[in-house]
Amino acid sequence: MVFDKSYYPECLRKRADTPIRQSYRSPSPIPGYLELYLSGRIGLADTDWFLSDILPVPLADVERVFAHVSPTLYDNSRWTGMPRLLDNAEDVRQMYEPFIEVSNGILKACKELAIPLELGDVQWRCDLDKSLTSIDELADELDDYPKVVASLRRGTDEKDWLEWQSQILSLVKEADSDSISESLYEKLAENLSTWWLRRVHVPVEFRIIDDPATAKAGLNRLCRCMREILMAQLDRQFVIGLLVCGSNLSIWLHDRSGLLGMRAPIDIHKQPKKFIYVIMAFSRLEPSRLGWDPTMKIVCKSDGKHRLSTDPDLKLADYGPTVLDTQWAVFVPKTNGSTDGEWYTTLRLLNTIRFDRVMYGSTLVWAVSKPGEKERLVLKQTWRPSVLLQEAELRSVAPSTSNVCQIIRSVDIGCANNNGTPACVDTKLFIRRGMIGRPPALLGRDGWGTADYEGDVIIIRKYYISAQSLMFGFTNRVLTRTLMSTYGWPLTSFRDIRELLETIRDAVAGHRDLWFGGVLHRDVSVDNILICPEEKDGRKTHGRLINLGFSIQADTWTDAPKPVSVDDPDVQKRMSVLREYKGMSEPVALTLLSRNEEFWYSWGYQEALLRQWPHLKDKSPLSKEDSFLYDWESPPPAWKSRLVYNLDRKGRQAFLSGEVHGDSMFYTHRIDDARRKTIVTENSAGADGKEQERRWQSERWDNRITETDTGEFRQFHEDHSAIHDLESFWWILLYICLSRNGPGGAQRDELFQRRGEEALWLRNIVGYLFETRDEYVRCSNKVELFMNLDHLQSFIIPRFHPYFKGLEKLIMEWRNILHFAYETYDEVTPGIVHRLVLAVLDDALKDLQSSPLEQDAQATELTQKEDDRRTRDLDKLDAATAELARVLEFSSQGRFHSQFRQPSTLQHVYI
Repeated sequence: MVFDKSYYPECLRKRADTPIRQSYRSPSPIPGYLELYLSGRIGLADTDWFLSDILPVPLADVERVFAHVSPTLYDNSRWTGMPRLLDNAEDVRQMYEPFIEVSNGILKACKELAIPLELGDVQWRCDLDKSLTSIDELADELDDYPKVVASLRRGTDEKDWLEWQSQILSLVKEADSDSISESLYEKLAENLSTWWLRRVHVPVEFRIIDDPATAKAGLNRLCRCMREILMAQLDRQFVIGLLVCGSNLSIWLHDRSGLLGMRAPIDIHKQPKKFIYVIMAFSRLEPSRLGWDPTMKIVCKSDGKHRLSTDPDLKLADYGPTVLDTQWAVFVPKTNGSTDGEWYTTLRLLNTIRFDRVMYGSTLVWAVSKPGEKERLVLKQTWRPSVLLQEAELRSVAPSTSNVCQIIRSVDIGCANNNGTPACVDTKLFIRRGMIGRPPALLGRDGWGTADYEGDVIIIRKYYISAQSLMFGFTNRVLTRTLMSTYGWPLTSFRDIRELLETIRDAVAGHRDLWFGGVLHRDVSVDNILICPEEKDGRKTHGRLINLGFSIQADTWTDAPKPVSVDDPDVQKRMSVLREYKGMSEPVALTLLSRNEEFWYSWGYQEALLRQWPHLKDKSPLSKEDSFLYDWESPPPAWKSRLVYNLDRKGRQAFLSGEVHGDSMFYTHRIDDARRKTIVTENSAGADGKEQERRWQSERWDNRITETDTGEFRQFHEDHSAIHDLESFWWILLYICLSRNGPGGAQRDELFQRRGEEALWLRNIVGYLFETRDEYVRCSNKVELFMNLDHLQSFIIPRFHPYFKGLEKLIMEWRNILHFAYETYDEVTPGIVHRLVLAVLDDALKDLQSSPLEQDAQATELTQKEDDRRTRDLDKLDAATAELARVLEFSSQGRFHSQFRQPSTLQHVYI
């Protein structure tokens, strides 16, 4: 079957091409944030529990405020400022001002009654000017921005607001009525993100009609707003948003584990005290109870002080021009959950903030320095799945000299429980107070119903929400910071081909050290292979494998194959067959029989070997080295528990192995299946043969198993193992050869050209193999390319950038090694596959040394440009570090307190 989004043009296809199997057929596209990022991660909690535990407010204060506002804002059965009937059912904006007026009136009453408010400057407002919403090109940009918010109003807020609004409107006047330039669009978008999202405290989404379809659409948009806030506010641990449908109000909490909502909405008019309760909570509670991280402070450029984002004295200019330019002081505990630690000041954000990673750890990486010291360090923050070990623990299994990131310490960020005892910040106990929620079964008029039993998981389709009997996909995540001494540049920033290959070789060696220490990396990508400078000018480097955030540690080790006895008559008989028909030497035959006693395996192994390397047919007998029958360096790891395989993510999708990506298998025709098939064929003439064939088909080991055209034997499969990560390294090199124009890592011009067949083919190759967001398309293309050698030779390699033309042999040899390892994969393969790949890379480096590739003038210029960039980069970091050493606003040593002041008069909220 040929699919419509393929890297390989239809006009070049032949009947011999390996078809895409039926199981890869694309499902119908499912749009929307809920479907794409929160499916299986939505939980519902009892409404009263949600209010009393997530947003605890003393009920006595609620009663006082209700009595105070009733004469002016509430009249018997409804809030007087909110209209009974909406004038225009199409215009939701008429709901904004009445809601804002009542909410601000409630806060005003709190101040008049002297009720303590932790965030007394919160103001409910609607700020987006109609001039912005009238620009068509900004429609998508503004669609993810909340229209009504509770914002952090500061002392200089109005002045800053007026200046910002003036800048925005002046930019709008520059735009034509029909179009907007790219530069103007970027300026507008930058101003929006810089000002608007940084002060948003609580977003609100409105819908006029209260029905299931409308509520789902409103929730989808609210979640997109909360996602944008989590991306723009780097010190935000979670966001709470409000959804108003008609007169019904529901509350939703978005954290790195998913979405938690309340089962039944609040009727604003019929339940006025609960509405007051909600509005009060967003000012009454400490900022840390509302998602603001007290262990991160903004380094104010105006006076050099360090302030929390909720500090009323913070100015707009203190943030810097963009989110990336904000300078932070970040607390790193000495031990897990400790309040003793050190503050580090960020010099620069090193990674890109991506919206599709909000649910996968939300990793932030900074270059940092400790005030008073000149050492340049790297600080990584992530939301680690609690079932995974910290990176420092995983790194410790490899030698200290290994080409893996050098970690000083990994620590979980601390907080204090209600009783004052120390704890760690996680999504289950700290953020959700122990309630992960039950998955919704159906969205009805009375609210979001929950499934009848805890084992259900939400299944979102295009038009409805239902539940299936599956494991609820909640992953508890812990806020973890890792301090490292490793600094470098991504692999795409190589200065020449030698550095590119040496860096990859170093990273593969680092992966090997981790593997034989019992750790599988599982996230090999261009961003996780660093070129690390050894000298100030950045020309002498080495490679390191970084980011162990998705690595897993083994719980057992594989047993070595037991040697077979030469005196065993059955062994002698099999060896005789192998010598007579395959010309196999005794050491080779004994080694293969020790791996599998059936001579079918030994037979198939040698056939696969000669298929990949036909020149070996002229050499007989083959030695163990010729046959890649190496002894183990040490026993490879293994896993008894399957829990680690149920996590959200196994590597960056662009470079993930086709086997792991598509839950499929290469070369899955097992020896037992071959033997059964032979027996069935011999007896197929009679009824017993048909019954045996039916029984054989029903006993197949796995419904993914299929027979390949060449009948290779593969008898062992693992969900994700070392060979899959080594395949990811291969995909990375292939990607660079196709997408980069040489040293420095700039993308090829052809990828941006819209005309010409060659440019189209190249865009399809890079797009459908690596950059598409469609998982089915990416998986299908990878499987097809890996299974079709002719495609690689005749179509992919000829489209390498000319700078990489000398790497064709390496690409082919590496692919052949992987291909052969997959064909003959068994329990022994994980113990030797690194040696096979490293040998290929070593041979390529030797060839490069004996016959250096010629560089044209353009490549030489790009190399020099990259050298200059590295020098500037290191100089800037050194200068920033030196500047911090001169400015010591407060001692880096100290005690950090994060205890919440829990009101003692909390009661359960009444209906």
